[in-house]
Amino acid sequence: MIQRSPGRVLAALIVLAAAFLALGYPGRNGTATGAWMYISGLGFIAFLLTVAVILVLSAYVLVVRRRARRTGAER
Repeated sequence: MIQRSPGRVLAALIVLAAAFLALGYPGRNGTATGAWMYISGLGFIAFLLTVAVILVLSAYVLVVRRRARRTGAER
């Protein structure tokens, strides 16, 4: 899927990262209590993991495009 429509996949991941960041917002500065403390912590960890996935997939797309351009220029 990432090879056919990388923009769509990365846009969906950015939206997902924003949702996870919003979910992690109540826990800032230790203001959340009870279940929200755990939900907020997990939301922020999910945000960090999503950002890492976005960075890795962006690098992958750049490498694949550069390799395709180089292969096309050599022919």
